[in-house]
Amino acid sequence: MAYWVTPNTVLTLSGARAYCDGVFYHDDKKLLSGWIEEIRYSIKVLQSITDIYFAKAKVNNSISKENYGTYDLIITQGLEFVLNNTKLLEGREAEIINQKLTGNQLVNAMRVKLKQDERFKHFSKDNLSHIAFGILVGYPDKAILGSVDEWQKDDPFGEPLVDADIRGSWYYICPQPVYTYPRHLVNDPDIQANEQLWSTILKDFYMSDFHKNLANNTDFHQKAKELKMLR
Repeated sequence: MAYWVTPNTVLTLSGARAYCDGVFYHDDKKLLSGWIEEIRYSIKVLQSITDIYFAKAKVNNSISKENYGTYDLIITQGLEFVLNNTKLLEGREAEIINQKLTGNQLVNAMRVKLKQDERFKHFSKDNLSHIAFGILVGYPDKAILGSVDEWQKDDPFGEPLVDADIRGSWYYICPQPVYTYPRHLVNDPDIQANEQLWSTILKDFYMSDFHKNLANNTDFHQKAKELKMLR
């Protein structure tokens, strides 16, 4: 369970977004291989509960030659949710959902669709990929476009970006589910609704009897400590 209780994963398994990942460092590649086998086994368990669009787990090396285990997971329910809630793909959602693509292929397919839209022709390839990834992880449309607009301008005197107020996003150490948006959008109702929804999902989970019992389990605590998830 330790692999699947980090904030980004909880939000994905809840169906509030499509994608999550995990990154776990250790010098011992044999130990990492054991972790990856545990992750692959638990992915099979997840597949018996919900439809998984894409999953991958492997041992890898960072640019600085550090060993780590990693997984990528896309839940079909979450993918349908984010694609049906965005206004950035203009009716192309079904084309994307019906394809069976890997994580990178999915982002590339979304980027191609975005490039065909006159609204986004001025964006660079990298920033179109940022938009696609933002949709995949459930960020609000205004936050995605507001941030990418500022990145595209690359203006040192431009409007500052602020972090979304996602309560509980730092509960465990993981790739944090926190996005940015221009400061003038701080009172935007769509962004506030997303912040409230994600914060509520995380609070409900971490304050649940299920998680409280899990956190008090010796084996879980030891595994979370090994994975360097604890603060």
